[in-house]
Amino acid sequence: MTPFSRMYSTLVLTAFSMPVFAQGIDHSEWMGRRFHIYDRWIVSGPQKPETEYFANEKRVRGGVFDQRAETILKAAQSYTESVFTFSSLEVRKTATYAQRFWGKDECGTNSDSLMVEWAVNGQAGAGTLILADDMMLSTYTLRIPRAAIHSIDDLTTFLTGILVPAKPPLHLVLTNIDFAVPPPPGIAAFMGMTFWSASPFINDVLIHGSVREGYCYLLVQVGKGLTRDIYPVPPFIPERFPPLADQARDWSFDRIRSEVGKEGCVDERDHVLLTELAKRGLSQEQFVDLLVNTGTTDPQEIWMRAKTTTRALWEAGKGELLERYMEPALEAYSRMGPTGEGFGAELFSAARARCSPVFEALAVKHVKGPYPEGPLFYLDACSTSRDTLEVLEGLQLPSSLAESRAQTIRSIRQRIEKAGGK
Repeated sequence: MTPFSRMYSTLVLTAFSMPVFAQGIDHSEWMGRRFHIYDRWIVSGPQKPETEYFANEKRVRGGVFDQRAETILKAAQSYTESVFTFSSLEVRKTATYAQRFWGKDECGTNSDSLMVEWAVNGQAGAGTLILADDMMLSTYTLRIPRAAIHSIDDLTTFLTGILVPAKPPLHLVLTNIDFAVPPPPGIAAFMGMTFWSASPFINDVLIHGSVREGYCYLLVQVGKGLTRDIYPVPPFIPERFPPLADQARDWSFDRIRSEVGKEGCVDERDHVLLTELAKRGLSQEQFVDLLVNTGTTDPQEIWMRAKTTTRALWEAGKGELLERYMEPALEAYSRMGPTGEGFGAELFSAARARCSPVFEALAVKHVKGPYPEGPLFYLDACSTSRDTLEVLEGLQLPSSLAESRAQTIRSIRQRIEKAGGK
């Protein structure tokens, strides 16, 4: 599916599920299942499942396979077996493509896409299943004999014979999904979608089907957040075969640094690059540069850089170095004024993974400063010091932090008492 198709489907489904768009929709319930009958069925053209199926069939059969994608192919086979109920999946054809995505030019030379065509057989019958697998979505298109879908119960039985219900990795409960269907007679088309993600499609599933000329065409689109535990490469990163982590090992420091934070890229990609830099070791100056020189003044982006960088540090096995980096990083943030408060708080949040005297001393120092919230957060989780307790008890803080201060005092006191102190 193109980005436009994904956006279009989201808007259509939102229109089906939101009351403000309820005109022309007869809301009915059968045994807890909700189906919205939409009098003006508008899903047509390029969004048709059969159109998508034939386009993918042509593409997979016309392509060649890059052997470097073998590990992803094996993962795709395993994932597909866990998502669909088919008793057999026989690979007919595989192909790989360098596919263009948003930000491709900025994020790297490859946006690697895998395609697989299977002959399938199961409870719902025998047919053909095609997977178009990229960094954002796993898009399945299925063609299977089906003369008609007569009722809502018939549709539910049909889908249950194709998709594994209520089990990982999808945890898909079909009876909880809002489906939009055209008016009777029969169900010639249908569309339903989960709304689990804050951002569309990250952890969502789209089910879109149509019945015509003796076949049911089914499109099942899975957000890449739902493949994370099975695939050998992280989601949302264009370089998949070979994976970005493997490529970056051969890059210079300057090459990696130039790739971090490029416009159009995602934090997942930055995380891989920053983890490689952290494994090599970072000076204080390099660490502060990564935090501060983000190429943007957007506070959300700067905060995310702090979060991604500290996460990479721990995953690289170099979390203890945060003790050396913390003070110069906090000084750099303090020069930003009030906007730096949240960034410093993120550093103290990361420090909670390794409570230490160094972090304690920094927290006590900065809790007396203009931005005490982050230090309070750290001390609430880590401190066992009576000296720190005395500092907090005598500290004057803004009234908005009164409850946070009281909670931190209680936490420290409880840990001291548990350790046998008074």
